[in-house]
Amino acid sequence: MIICGVLFGLGTILFTYSLRYVGIGVSFMLNIAANTIVGTILPLVLLNAQKLLTTVGLLEIVALLFFLVGLIITTLAAKLRDKHLTVEHLYKGRAFAGILLGILSGLFSSAQGFAYAYSLPTLKLAGAQLHLASLAVANFPWILIFNAAWVPYFFFSW
Repeated sequence: MIICGVLFGLGTILFTYSLRYVGIGVSFMLNIAANTIVGTILPLVLLNAQKLLTTVGLLEIVALLFFLVGLIITTLAAKLRDKHLTVEHLYKGRAFAGILLGILSGLFSSAQGFAYAYSLPTLKLAGAQLHLASLAVANFPWILIFNAAWVPYFFFSW
């Protein structure tokens, strides 16, 4: 969970750099699409492979294909927009860097969801044995994940 928290923190930093090069709309779409695709596929394939070819699994794959189409269209739109920017624009010609950083930010940010999905079943078992409230057990991973996210922020700000 801690490693995934650090990756999540790194993803948010990459997102801020993507904003500089391609703007909030493109960066946000790249981050959310990549985050959703990876954050859904990894737990599905690695933790619930038996559900992959069920109706629910196939519907998730179809939904993720829509995200992938959105990701491709956004990438093409950013490149097209970059061609038409004026010389005064500070980061003209940096669409590729912004797109790459936006996608990487989503990939790294998806680590938070994977860590949660991976750790929750084990924590539920431990919580039941210790007679802990299920809400407390469900929130515990977020404490570790988000507290670990400060590590990249610290080095970024230092």
